[in-house]
Amino acid sequence: MDIAFRIENKRQIPLRRQLYEELRGAILCGRLSAGSRLPSTRALAKSLGISRTTVTECYEDLISEGYLHAKNGSGTFVCDYLPEQFLKAAPPATTKREPNTTRSPVRLSAYGERVREVVAPREVDEEKPIDFTHWRPAFDHLPLRLWRRLIVRHIHAREPKNFDYSEDTLGYGPLREAMAWYIGRSRAVKCVASQVFICDGAQGAMDLITRV
Repeated sequence: MDIAFRIENKRQIPLRRQLYEELRGAILCGRLSAGSRLPSTRALAKSLGISRTTVTECYEDLISEGYLHAKNGSGTFVCDYLPEQFLKAAPPATTKREPNTTRSPVRLSAYGERVREVVAPREVDEEKPIDFTHWRPAFDHLPLRLWRRLIVRHIHAREPKNFDYSEDTLGYGPLREAMAWYIGRSRAVKCVASQVFICDGAQGAMDLITRV
């Protein structure tokens, strides 16, 4: 799986340093866990649109500092033990908000005013491969055979108690951990499982977001 990093050519910070900070930060916050295999220098350079030499030098810096280690013929991996001075990542900065004594009325945009009205059903445009009318899923793109196979495989390994209501109001813990790991690695979103909330569908999620 590719790893998402924020690298900008317009910044005054050299690309090598930007990549170093992104990789080091990903290791410290857990996006890249101990033993994780990093992409090859060629693959990462291609995905980021930078020189392979820049990636190679960055890897070498992290290897020399004890964050990464290379295995001949296998690749580059995150070390099991990090340098002592970097064992704990700095806590995320928080901004203290001043109390707002005068609250102005909320004004919706023109688009917001339109979506408040009930949208009349309309015919599906045959030229569009996917129809997102009313936020419905693309059923014609759903891999039903694979979905059924996965459901049957995992249902056999479940115990009756697994079909009970979850005691965790945020959703099934292992699923939230897997989602936090996935979006952290593929979308560069820094979050933990406690920040993930599982809903029973897109409409339920939209309802909660609007109420909050």
